[in-house]
Amino acid sequence: MFASTSKPTSAGITNGLIAENNCTNPDLGTTLLEALNRMRLNQEHCDFSLQVDDETIFVHKWLLVAASPYFEAMLRNDMKEKVQGTAELIDVDAFAVKAVIEYIYTGSIQVTESNALSLLSAADLLQIDWVKEQCCQLLKRVLNPTNCFSLQRYADMHSCDVLYDDCHKYILENFQQLTNTEEWLLLCFDEIEKLMKDDNCG
Repeated sequence: MFASTSKPTSAGITNGLIAENNCTNPDLGTTLLEALNRMRLNQEHCDFSLQVDDETIFVHKWLLVAASPYFEAMLRNDMKEKVQGTAELIDVDAFAVKAVIEYIYTGSIQVTESNALSLLSAADLLQIDWVKEQCCQLLKRVLNPTNCFSLQRYADMHSCDVLYDDCHKYILENFQQLTNTEEWLLLCFDEIEKLMKDDNCG
């Protein structure tokens, strides 16, 4: 007998059974971001830049659009930044902006007591809610009599409702102790009156 030279068909291999395997590579997203971050660091294929103070941060426009509603609104419309290929960010710390951009490319960011306020400001501007939430959680843990009023004002400024409520609760629970602090002396009359009229004031 002669050996068959025909190639096996998929039907022959499976004996008529319907085989299906939906495959997902869990590492693909990380691999792609790592490659993009390397390109960013090497300034390869970057099509947009951010000007912060005296620093220039080179980025990939489409990734900013995907990660940030702030950049999505800027770059989907015919604003001057889209035409010029650059955007100037003012009243925000350059280190904080670089850290948030690094987060967009890596999914990782280091939040500390010393940088939480500047990161919160940058994340609020760029509308990166997850980073903003991490900053608020850390600031809640470091609440004390010397910073509770200023942190509450900062939370109000950046629409951090949970942190604002946490500060308010802390102030009410420690009301008597706080009347001897420097921050208390900086409060206006209306703020003091509002606190004293609160039913939960301790």
